[in-house]
Amino acid sequence: MSSIVMAGCLLSDELLGLTDYYSAILGRAKLINNESEFRSLKLSMILDLIRATCIPERCKTELASAIIKSWQLHVPEMTLERREEELKEVIRSITGIRRIAELAKRSSNLRNQTRLNFKVFSDIPVTHLDFSLEDVPRIYEMLRNIMYYIRNPIEEHKF
Repeated sequence: MSSIVMAGCLLSDELLGLTDYYSAILGRAKLINNESEFRSLKLSMILDLIRATCIPERCKTELASAIIKSWQLHVPEMTLERREEELKEVIRSITGIRRIAELAKRSSNLRNQTRLNFKVFSDIPVTHLDFSLEDVPRIYEMLRNIMYYIRNPIEEHKF
């Protein structure tokens, strides 16, 4: 099989599809001029990336719920130039995830699975401006706990 399978996940194939899709969608001309559409697409991409990973469902659900609840559809005082920089960061994240997914697809060893899951969560394009201020510490703590779990899946973890 050309994809990595872990607990029923076809992670590399799914992530390759998602990165192709979001590269095309986010690469549209003038998307950056519509903040609400850009922010909605960024949120959808983040949720899709989380859903595609091979971590326990409870962790995915809790993180996705926290992100949705706290997401800022409009970032106060965000300039067009800053939004263009944000888009570049999102594209860099997509490109990095895609590279690791391509590597994982060519070589289906378990270490690549771990690297791919870790890459998604370490490169997920979120910043403190994406969320309500009071939720930022909790969301970042959830991300840290998930990355710790990916590196140490045998240990008991508090999500």
